[in-house]
Amino acid sequence: MTRRRRLALRAACVCTLLALGLMGWAILHPVPLAVIAAMSIGQAIGTLGFLLFCAVAVQDIKPIFRKPAPSSPPPEAPPAED
Repeated sequence: MTRRRRLALRAACVCTLLALGLMGWAILHPVPLAVIAAMSIGQAIGTLGFLLFCAVAVQDIKPIFRKPAPSSPPPEAPPAED
């Protein structure tokens, strides 16, 4: 895993935990400001974390589905003798 992917994965974890904290704040302290922050800001941050995670997962899986480039054409069969 490259350094860039690790950084993106860590950012995804931080975003998700931050969004979870906002959601928990709205549940534990149900005032209008907390609920609005959890519903808008928390959802946006959580979605960003999810998209970062999906991007890293797709980049890790992509090489599995690539077709290997042919190294040389297949050999031709010798002519048949009758």
